[in-house]
Amino acid sequence: MPTADEDRLAALRDDLIAGRLTAAAGLFDGYGVDPPIVVWNPEPHAVPTPQLSFLLRYWQGLQDIAGRVAPDRIDPLQMRPALGHIMLLDVLDGGADYRYRLYGSEIAQRAGFDMTGKCTSELPTGSLASRFFIAVYQAVLLRPQPVYTWHQMPVDITVNTWHRLVLPLHGPDGTVTRLLAGNVGTDFDRSAR
Repeated sequence: MPTADEDRLAALRDDLIAGRLTAAAGLFDGYGVDPPIVVWNPEPHAVPTPQLSFLLRYWQGLQDIAGRVAPDRIDPLQMRPALGHIMLLDVLDGGADYRYRLYGSEIAQRAGFDMTGKCTSELPTGSLASRFFIAVYQAVLLRPQPVYTWHQMPVDITVNTWHRLVLPLHGPDGTVTRLLAGNVGTDFDRSAR
């Protein structure tokens, strides 16, 4: 039987898949920050950071006829404009958790910690980040399309906002086995709220 936390995570994931932010708004409001922005299948010109816009164009250029990208098609040397802002995640336990195979140096520097080799459930920033990230990653497993998110972090966290792009990578059987993500942290003027 699912726990209350698993039920809340499933509701958050299902809302994200459907393009609703009801559960996400409740989660973020509980931490005193605005709800996230979530955009499925964004166009590269609509992604507001050059690193993520580049990453989306790069991923789109690797798609096969079915619109899928295999992990072995990724070439770090060709992603130079986004390097440092890239995460590569392995799907664990059918999507219950995700291991950071790569956690970009710019992300680690901005966040103040390196998650390489660790799981999303181990994020030191608390349950807001881990619950939201896991829900977004699960949504991409079930709706295998690119998704762009923007979200604030609570005031006690070093980085105020994150622009994130999550891209599915498919195994030979067509299921999503890894995620390629870009993450750009920025400051946010909370006095403008």
